[in-house]
Amino acid sequence: MTNALLIGIVAGLGAALLFAAAATGVAPLRAAVAFVTSLPIAVAGLGWGYRAAAAAAFAGAAALANAVSPGFAVAFLATQALPMVLVSYLAGLSRAAPDGSVEWYPVGRIVIWTAIVAAALTLGVLLFMGPDMGAIKTAIRGFVETFAQKQFPELSGGKTLSAKEIDDLSEVALVLLPAVMAISVMGTVLLNAWLGGRIVKAAGVLDRVLGRPWPDLAALAYPRGVPLMFAITTAATFLDGLPGLAASALFGALFLAYVLAGLAVIHHVTRGHPWRAFALWGIYGGLVVFNTLASLLIAILGLADAIRPLRQSPPPGSRPPGRADPPSGT
Repeated sequence: MTNALLIGIVAGLGAALLFAAAATGVAPLRAAVAFVTSLPIAVAGLGWGYRAAAAAAFAGAAALANAVSPGFAVAFLATQALPMVLVSYLAGLSRAAPDGSVEWYPVGRIVIWTAIVAAALTLGVLLFMGPDMGAIKTAIRGFVETFAQKQFPELSGGKTLSAKEIDDLSEVALVLLPAVMAISVMGTVLLNAWLGGRIVKAAGVLDRVLGRPWPDLAALAYPRGVPLMFAITTAATFLDGLPGLAASALFGALFLAYVLAGLAVIHHVTRGHPWRAFALWGIYGGLVVFNTLASLLIAILGLADAIRPLRQSPPPGSRPPGRADPPSGT
């Protein structure tokens, strides 16, 4: 336990340093640094348990509160630390199966919880812009106008946008921004969790300390009610006001979840084929080049698998377990 807490504190201080660098560092490096801010917490939590991740969260927040400001520390906790603490906690859940083996919390449920957290964080950021729709619209128009004045002329050879064009762009941004933000938040959390898991697996810590083997990500599956939740959320995006913004954020997160499910189907059905590597490189290349269309098609594949399974056997552990006694060292 002592080693886990010390590792968590060191990881938290490292994450706090990255968070501060992302906010105040050199502009070209900010995005890259912000993208991996929660990676030290992921390594601590997935390697030494959720208590290590919690220690990292509060150590990093305390350091930022003293060095910068309490508000800065709250932003670090909300956007970087606590989501990874949740992922670490869920990844450590297990239960005894009837045959005596250990069933671990399904990865698909972790993805859905991450989607919900990402949508909630997105809504919180939007509410931080203003307490009502009028204030949020004004803030978004300000961002669009700043972009139009500073960036757009450089991209269009000196052309500037009219007030009506700025208004139109602001309306489009209001519709798309919650979904895009939720996708960004969820993708960042999951990518850091995956990278952290690979690091502790390569170091031999994942199964030795936490006790969890590396999951079969090609067997990724979601609870039965998620397609219905996705359908209701999609319909709710047409609502006005804050309910529509909240629905848009959850829609974006669930859309990414089904993109991941579609990729899992592709990884599953291509196993054992000699052309697998070529197909996977082509699909991921298509995601980079034709991002929107390719993502839509892959998400439809993931949704189709939820309605009519395309993989022959469902993954084990479809029900959520309780927490087993933590292995020694966590």
